[in-house]
Amino acid sequence: MNRAIERRLGAIEQRLMPPRAGPQVIIIRGGVHARDPTFAAAGGLRWGRRPGELFADFQARAVNEAAAAGECFVVIGGLPS
Repeated sequence: MNRAIERRLGAIEQRLMPPRAGPQVIIIRGGVHARDPTFAAAGGLRWGRRPGELFADFQARAVNEAAAAGECFVVIGGLPS
């Protein structure tokens, strides 16, 4: 992607995010699985749900690590890559 476009999109994202807000979370459920999602992604980061890990704990772990990395969005769900 063109660097100028990347900078402009980054500036727009910063204006849309409230100060000190955590990442926005998108959870995708349904489709080919009936259970809670087992994968999450934010930017170049990826997480897999650990065996026996509660969904709430998995979600909190992914969101906390994404926030620590400065990511603005977390997508939880979908198929593994």
